[in-house]
This record gives sequence, structure tokens and C-alpha cells, in this order.
Amino acid sequence: MAYDKKFYKLYEKYLQEPPVRASHDHVFNLFWSITNKVGPTVDLGCGLGEYGSYRWGWQEGYVGVDINNTGRISNFIQADYHDVAGLIPKLPFSPYAFVSLFSIECCHSAEDKYALYEKIFAAMPSIWHGLVGGFFYESKRGQKTVKETGGLVSHQTIEDPSRGTGSGIMETL
Repeated sequence: MAYDKKFYKLYEKYLQEPPVRASHDHVFNLFWSITNKVGPTVDLGCGLGEYGSYRWGWQEGYVGVDINNTGRISNFIQADYHDVAGLIPKLPFSPYAFVSLFSIECCHSAEDKYALYEKIFAAMPSIWHGLVGGFFYESKRGQKTVKETGGLVSHQTIEDPSRGTGSGIMETL
């Protein structure tokens, strides 16, 4: 799914809202501490490159992968991250972690996202950590999809938080 300029403008505004910024910063700091400052990272569905620019700027060990090129990321690969086998030869390094805060979680059902994670970890054994985000709307409990700003429809992909699941940080064992 390719997003248009209007979507990115709305998403950028959303990222500046204080509660959103505080939540994302908290998750980034947690991921940073768990992964011991994170080695080379591939950002799947990088969009605006929020993760890559968050703390350390466009470090050498970061590459953004997306269908769209927003022109904000210096180390960018225009590709579909669903084609993991086709993506691997394009990467400038073997990633230690992968990140996706929007595309994987919003655009895939729970079954599809877990199948993609399995494919990613199997095809890239150098990856030991993954940071994923998602949405859960308590007011829309029981609904599989939710209408978002700009007419997008996203999947309610974070498991019910009352069940104690839905952690956004993954680690292979």
C-alpha cells in the first residue's frame, strides 16, 4: 500500500502530539536499552523515518525500506518488505534488528503479521530483535478493523491488553 502526501502530512502532525511523542519516545528508549544500543537496523515500512532520526540520526547502521520514498532518509531502499528474499541482497549490512511502527501492524491482520515475522527471522538469522507497534482501541473492542484518519482502514492488531499480551518488543530466543 502506497500512502500519499496528504497521509504523511497527517501522520507527521499526529507524531507531534505530546501524548503520542511521549509514548513513542518511551518505546524507543525501552528498545534501545533492551537491545544494548541496537546494532545495524532495518526499518520496514520506514515512511517518514521516525525511528532512524529519533536518537542517533541517520547512523551508518540504519537503512529504511519502503515502497514510498519521502525523501527524508539518506540510507533508503525502495522495495516491498514482504519480498524478504528479494530484499536481502539489497541490504548494505546484515541487520541485528528490525523496526516497524506502522506498516506491518496497521496493514496486516494478526495472522499475516506473525507469518511475516516468522519469514523475516528465518530468512535473516542475523536479526535478534524486533520492534513493532500497533493500535488497540478499547472503545472498538471486538472490531477487527478500525477506520483511521484520511480514510485508511487499519487492523486492530495488538492483542487485548487485559490478557497481558501484545508487547511491542520481540526477541528471538
